[in-house]
Amino acid sequence: MPDVSFFAAERIAAYVAQTPEWKERPFALVPDMVVEVVSPNDHYSEIDEKVDVYLADGVRLIWVIDPQRRKATVHTPDSDQPLHLKGDAVLNGGDVIPGFEVLLPKLFE
Repeated sequence: MPDVSFFAAERIAAYVAQTPEWKERPFALVPDMVVEVVSPNDHYSEIDEKVDVYLADGVRLIWVIDPQRRKATVHTPDSDQPLHLKGDAVLNGGDVIPGFEVLLPKLFE
């Protein structure tokens, strides 16, 4: 279970419309985006395994936020190489949350 999950409103609406008993069943919709916040007890190998599972499940955007190192790593299914951000970099929602941007330092205030 990720620290944060984002589901696009139109996907939730479609899920509810197609699943009349959705209130009685476990929520079975893959998030569009997830955020993992690295805690002092986490191991990067475990985080990497989670990222692999999220990508295999169809998550379109993954942010791994490391507050201790003041950096972020962005994973998408269309890239074999994650994007490593630090300093005054800008995190953005890409095509998952168009127009959403946050300065990396703001996450660590």
